[in-house]
Amino acid sequence: KMTLLQKKIFYDSNFILISTKYKSNEVDEIKKIINFSKQYDKEIILTTNGPVFEYTDYLSIIDNFYLDNKRLPNLDEIILLEKKYFTSLSDQTENVINKKIIEISKNLNIKLLKKFDLLCNSKLKRCEFLTPDKDKIIFDSSHYSLKGAKYIGKKIFNSNWLNLN
Repeated sequence: KMTLLQKKIFYDSNFILISTKYKSNEVDEIKKIINFSKQYDKEIILTTNGPVFEYTDYLSIIDNFYLDNKRLPNLDEIILLEKKYFTSLSDQTENVINKKIIEISKNLNIKLLKKFDLLCNSKLKRCEFLTPDKDKIIFDSSHYSLKGAKYIGKKIFNSNWLNLN
């Protein structure tokens, strides 16, 4: 059930972006949301779950590197750490949930953003963890820092992924 404000926002919107940290039992609900929204001629945009990285004792891989070395990594070390981020990926990444979301998007012809691909390259087996200005993109296991969110937003914008014009 929607509140009055949620109803107003829904009816005033042309696009519905469905993006959350999906759990297994929530994936089937996506179809219901899509079907409901389509009844009102809303354009639907769907995202997958993003990558989940190693995060132990409140420290990320880059946090541990910085504590051990008292400096940020050089270019060669960044490549090694990007590979370490890739190998540290949680089982939740590119898993059954994402496959179901991708299948829903294909079957219902829904625009899809694969969050995994914004940071990770499966062919190179690397995941970005720093912006070009050397700020952390993700501050824990999966939450974007402010500068990381801006960086990802620019990547999405520059890719013209939404192509809403």
